Amino acid sequence: MSELINKIHTLVDEGKLQGMTTCTIDNRNIKIDIYGNAIPGEPLTRESIYDIASMSKLFVATRVLQMIEDEVFELSTPVVELLPDFKNKEITIEHLLLHRSGFDPSLGGRYTMSKDEMIQSVLNCDDLTAPVDSRMLYSCINFILLGLVIESFDGSLDSSIYNHITSPLNMDSTRYLPTNKELCVPSGIDDEGNIIRGVVNDTTARRLGGIAGNAGIFSTVDDLIKFAEGYFQRTILTPETIQILISTNVDNRSLGWNIFQYKEKDYLYHTGYTGPSILLDIENMHGLILLTNRNYPKLNPDYVDIRLDLFRTFIDNK
Repeated sequence: MSELINKIHTLVDEGKLQGMTTCTIDNRNIKIDIYGNAIPGEPLTRESIYDIASMSKLFVATRVLQMIEDEVFELSTPVVELLPDFKNKEITIEHLLLHRSGFDPSLGGRYTMSKDEMIQSVLNCDDLTAPVDSRMLYSCINFILLGLVIESFDGSLDSSIYNHITSPLNMDSTRYLPTNKELCVPSGIDDEGNIIRGVVNDTTARRLGGIAGNAGIFSTVDDLIKFAEGYFQRTILTPETIQILISTNVDNRSLGWNIFQYKEKDYLYHTGYTGPSILLDIENMHGLILLTNRNYPKLNPDYVDIRLDLFRTFIDNK
């Protein structure tokens, strides 16, 4: 993977990224490269903790799929059957996972509402603006709802994720609300000029108390390797569920995952606004984990194109 690593080192050397932690997985052959800084003068390490932003949705989706395996509910179950205060009778669990509910990308009142007001707004469907199942529209609201569904059975989202995903996979450094903030990589600078570190960058998740279905989880490269291995080894989900994920492609979405199509093959992937991403070829046990921060010291608008190029480079050289 020398071409991939050389590209990443060049990006850091040119100042386009502060630093990056890269992991490539080829069956049991795992390679980790760590280059650059968390902040100037503070080198990244394997213990560096990243705000993985919307990659948190993968943990929520995984837990939802586990609950479907346990016959708690089905993909076709209307959300209102699980959350009686929900004001729409058409939207199902599958619509939420595939981002086909019709909700706007973000909660309109996220800058002014209290936590309780935000939850009530979601249940009231205040930001439902498109007909259900009419198109794919990526929305954080879908996963806020899935988080509420999980909590309606498990008590709290963070304990549910811990008990059923991170603890079984021995992901000891992955959690909401990290306590060892000194190990956290900055995820941006707030409006007052303060470094955002150890606090979720996402406004919605932050105003929901740091624990939300759309964002809020912090993790490390070693823990995300364990998460990928849970998929490769079919230990966190059954082989049948994994096969459904692999074979589902609706507008380049699977159940909670995105689909990256390249050279006539579909790859599962997900990204986060702060810069992290994961790309999996489950059938061949190949994976790529990129952990960086495109928002610090300032937003890199070119990073989306950079990431796509790194995906292609990984696939071309695996």
